[in-house]
Amino acid sequence: MGMFQTLGRTLGLDRRTFWEAVRLGCAAWLAFAIATFLHIENAYWAVMPVWVVSQPARGLLIGRAVFRVVGTLVGAAFGFALMWLDPGPAVVLACLGLWIAVWTAVLHLMRGVHSYGAMLAGMTAAVVLLPSLLHPAHGPALAMARVECTLIGVLVVTLVTALWTPRSSVEEFRARLAALAEEVLVTALTMQAPLRGSDERRLLKEIADLQAAAAQVTAGSMSGYRRLRRIDAFIVATLGLLAQLQRHAFAAPSGHPALEEASARAVAQRVLQDGRLDALAPATDRVQDADVRAALRRMMESYAALGAEAEAAGGGQRTLRTVLFSPLADRRKALLLGIFTGISTTLAATIAFLLASNAGELLALGVCIFGMVMGVLPAPRRMAPLMFCGVLAGVAIATLYRFGIQPHIATPLELVMSLSPFLMLGAFARLSRRTAIPAIDANMCFLLASQAVLPAVTDARDILSGGLALILAAGLATTVVRLLPRNRIGTARRLAQALADDLARLARPDTRGTSDAEQVRRGMMRLSIHLERGSRRGAERRWSLLSALALGETIARLRLRLASAAAPEQAALTDALEALADLRRDPDGAAARLGTITAAHADGDLRVAQAALTALLPVLRIGRSA
Repeated sequence: MGMFQTLGRTLGLDRRTFWEAVRLGCAAWLAFAIATFLHIENAYWAVMPVWVVSQPARGLLIGRAVFRVVGTLVGAAFGFALMWLDPGPAVVLACLGLWIAVWTAVLHLMRGVHSYGAMLAGMTAAVVLLPSLLHPAHGPALAMARVECTLIGVLVVTLVTALWTPRSSVEEFRARLAALAEEVLVTALTMQAPLRGSDERRLLKEIADLQAAAAQVTAGSMSGYRRLRRIDAFIVATLGLLAQLQRHAFAAPSGHPALEEASARAVAQRVLQDGRLDALAPATDRVQDADVRAALRRMMESYAALGAEAEAAGGGQRTLRTVLFSPLADRRKALLLGIFTGISTTLAATIAFLLASNAGELLALGVCIFGMVMGVLPAPRRMAPLMFCGVLAGVAIATLYRFGIQPHIATPLELVMSLSPFLMLGAFARLSRRTAIPAIDANMCFLLASQAVLPAVTDARDILSGGLALILAAGLATTVVRLLPRNRIGTARRLAQALADDLARLARPDTRGTSDAEQVRRGMMRLSIHLERGSRRGAERRWSLLSALALGETIARLRLRLASAAAPEQAALTDALEALADLRRDPDGAAARLGTITAAHADGDLRVAQAALTALLPVLRIGRSA
C-alpha cells in the first residue's frame, strides 16, 4: 500500500483517478479496435473523441458527447454538401475559411458545453473537405470514414465511462446559492451598503463563479436547462437587489438598518431553512425604501423557485439565444479570433492543396484545430507553452512508433495490440494532475502523426514532414498567443466601453425596455472579474461596480418618470438623460452636465445618478484611455 501511494503521488494520481485512467485507456483501445476490425479507414480517428469527451462529471460527459455528435453532423453536412456542389478548389477553400471563421466566433459567444458543438462544427468541415481537395477520387470515402470513427469514439467513451462518472455536486452548488442568498439578505436587512472594497469584489466574484458553475451542474439533461433558467433568474434578481441597496445608500447615506446584524442573520437563516417567505414579512416591512423591499421580495421569490419542479413564474423568458449564448462573451474578441482563424486556415489549406501532400493536410488541420482551441483556453498565455510541449511529446513518441514498431506490423490484431500501451500511457497522462493539460495535445498529435494504418507508410521523409507540420502549426498558434500584450487592461478597456454603451443605450429615448437594464446587470459579472485583474494600482482599484448597477436602475427610474412628468420636471429629466446618453464619448463631460442639472433641481433620483456616476468615472475613463 505504501509503495502504491508513493507511486501515485509521483504520477499525480490517487486511487480514484488511477481506475479512471484504466477505464479511459480501455475505452480508447476499444474504440480503435472496433473501427479497425470494421475495416474503417484511418481507424485512429475513433480514439480522438475519447480524450476530450471524458469529463469529471456525468452531466458534462453526456453534454459533451451530445454536442460532439451534433457538431460533427453539422460540419460533415456542410462539407459533403460542398463536395456535392463541386464549385471548384478556390470556392471550396474560401467557403471553408468563412465557415471556420464563423464557428470560431460563435464558439467564443456560446455558454458552457454548447461551445463544444460549435468547435466541432468548424473542425469537422476541415476534416471532411481537406481529403477531397488533396485526393479527389478517394476523398469522400476517407471523409465519411473519419465521421464514422468520431461517432464510434463518442459512443464507446460514453458507454464505458458514464456509469463510473459521478454526478455533479448539486448539493454543494445549492449550499453556495444558499450562502449567497443569506449574505445578500443580511446585507439588505442591515442596510450595509455601499459595500466596501474587497467585500464588494468578493461578493460579485462569487456571483460570477456561480453563474459559470451553473452551466456545469445543469449540463446533460433537459431538466437541468430548466433549472438553469431559474438560477439565472435568481442571480439577476440578486444583482437587482444589490443595485437598489447601492441606490438607496446614495440617496440616504445615513439610513438606519431595519435589523441589527445578529437579528438579521437569524431571520435569514430561518427563512432559508424553512422556505417560508411569509416569515420574512415582519423584517422586510421595516425596510423604509419601497424599491429595496420590492427587490428583496423578488430575490427571495426567485430563490424559493430554485427548488420548484415547475417553471418559476416571473423567471423571465429564455429564448434559444439566451440558452445557447453567454451574456458575458466578449464580442470583439470573438470577431477578431474568428477572422484570424478563418484566414490562417484558408492560407494553410491553400498551401496543402498546392503541395498535395500528407504533411500539408496535417499543417492545415493543425492550424484549424490549434487556432480554435487556443482562443477558448482560460489562460492562453500560460497554457500555450504547455500545449506546445504536449505537441512535441506526441510527435516524438509517434515518430519512434513509426520507425521502431510500425514496420513490423502485418495484421489488424497486431496493429490494435501495438497501440494499446501508448493509449494506456496517454490515459494515465490525461488523468494525472501533473500532465493533464499537455496530455490532451500529446495524445491527439500522437494519433495524427502515428498514422496507425495498414499497410504502414515507412517513408522517412513522409514521417518526418508530417510531424514537423504539426509542430509548425502548434508553434504558429503558440507564437500568436505569446505575442499578445501582457497587460490585461486591454480587455478591461473593451469591457468598460461595453458597460458605457449599455448605460448610454438605456438612457436614450429609443431604448426598448427592461431587457437593457437586465443586460447591464449581466454585464457586471464579466466586468467585475476583468476590471479587477486588469486595473492598475492607485485610484482605479477603488471603484465600485455596484455603482454601475445603481446607475442603471436610476436611469430606468428616470425613464419611467419622464412619461408622466410635468413640463419643468420633464425638461430636467430629458436633459439628464441626454447627458447620460453621452457616457461612451465623454464620461467626464456627461458627469459635469449632470452635476449642473442636479444642482439646479432638488431631485433625489438626479442626486443618486450624480453620485453613482461620480463613483463610476474611474471605470469609464479606462474605457476611453488610449
